[in-house]
Amino acid sequence: MYRKYFGFCNDLTIDRLHLVINDIQDVIDFLTNATFAFLHNLIIESPKSSRPPLREKAIALFNAMTEACSAETLNTITITGDVRRPYNSNIPIGDAREEYIIQPSALTPLFKFTNVRQLWLQDIWCWDLDDTFVLQACRAWPKLSAFVLGPSHHWPESNLRITIGVLESFVHLLPDLEIFGATLDTNSPPPQATTNSPWYHTRQIEHIVAIQFCAWQIRRRSRRLLERWCPVVQWWLSGYGRYATVSNAGFDTHYY
Repeated sequence: MYRKYFGFCNDLTIDRLHLVINDIQDVIDFLTNATFAFLHNLIIESPKSSRPPLREKAIALFNAMTEACSAETLNTITITGDVRRPYNSNIPIGDAREEYIIQPSALTPLFKFTNVRQLWLQDIWCWDLDDTFVLQACRAWPKLSAFVLGPSHHWPESNLRITIGVLESFVHLLPDLEIFGATLDTNSPPPQATTNSPWYHTRQIEHIVAIQFCAWQIRRRSRRLLERWCPVVQWWLSGYGRYATVSNAGFDTHYY
């Protein structure tokens, strides 16, 4: 439906583009046939869907973004949605979700955008990321103030391989960081080197949002680390309908 307008979308001087889509293929087609040499802010919003985009669609989308947008100007990437678990399926979720899982290789094309300050990819995909990817992201996007990779809350099976210890590297490598969000494993104890570092006693992250973890019984050493780093923050428990609040007063669990 957009094809007759594609010719008008090349080299436009707009600095903000907000797309509301029904299907991820729509925005892939749009970006494949357009260039935005001056774009600063790209927002892609997906309405409720019965299932997340396939991994191959995510790869196609990220590649289309790198072709359409300028690495020199783009500084904010926001892709949000509200994806519901597939219904009417006889395939067990553990098997059906494999084709939806997003691994690091799918996201690395976005490393082209070295001036990115805010990256928000929320509530669409099921991530399978690890500490190695997070450290690569730090080096690729040194100006980040917000880094949020929030999985669909209806896909609690997201692999938990980003550890709490990587937050220290994040803060060291990203001096402007204010917001961090990821599916985080807080049940594994942080390395002893982390809790012994001088930074452990002094540095605080101002804001953290949408961090999911695998169990509400956080190990004591991890809990102390979080309370010290993050004076007030909400930690969402994936798949169980609870969230926990870390504050100077202690660690509590609540229902929503």
